[in-house]
Amino acid sequence: MNPTRDPLLDELRMAAEGGRVRTSPFLAEERASALRHALRSLGVACHGQGGVAGAHRRVITVRPDGVPDADVTLVAVGVSVPIEPEDLRARLLELGVDLGALGDCLNAEEGPACIIRSSDADGLPTHLAVDGQERPLQRWPLGALPQGRERTFDRVVASLRADVIGAAAFGASRTWFAKGIRAGHVRIDGSTVGKAATLDEGSELLAEGLGRATLVQTHGLTKRGNVRVTLHVETPPNPR
Repeated sequence: MNPTRDPLLDELRMAAEGGRVRTSPFLAEERASALRHALRSLGVACHGQGGVAGAHRRVITVRPDGVPDADVTLVAVGVSVPIEPEDLRARLLELGVDLGALGDCLNAEEGPACIIRSSDADGLPTHLAVDGQERPLQRWPLGALPQGRERTFDRVVASLRADVIGAAAFGASRTWFAKGIRAGHVRIDGSTVGKAATLDEGSELLAEGLGRATLVQTHGLTKRGNVRVTLHVETPPNPR
């Protein structure tokens, strides 16, 4: 048996090859990005969802060739009491909710809320004990949560190196962004890299505290030898 074999990767790949749509549990951003990259490398159509732009935890959904994007329905569950979002997550875990069922936990206007798949929300209790009182556990639309920012735009860049793409994506200088790479705060498709590492079409660049950038497409070289690219950039509602 291959000790590096990934059961989740195999499960999702076989589902797509068998003509089925399948969604992973919620995964931490590095794990989700690496899984997405591995699936794409195998030719499996897939995409990630977190409920809000730049979400730190995402599900990865695979689909057979020829099937359009199949989004899973995500909702938010929360309580109208002044506790921290991570306290809400801890209380849900204490109730037996699996970590893989929970996405990001954020402060909404009504109180803390956690993103969860709608199918998993159906099995939650109706109340949560907070400060000795039973509080209603409410289901809210994702629009009630603080929203991150996402945009798609074209840029002309000198190369596809991590420092060049990161600087273009997040409006920083290459020197400043390179410092973050040297400190280990930047990953490509889930793996820590050096500044000279390059992105391929579809690669995700994760920059701690800034967000996530995807190299959507390259459009060839300009007359000066630069590269015209399309980038999709997501900034989380609560940058770390």
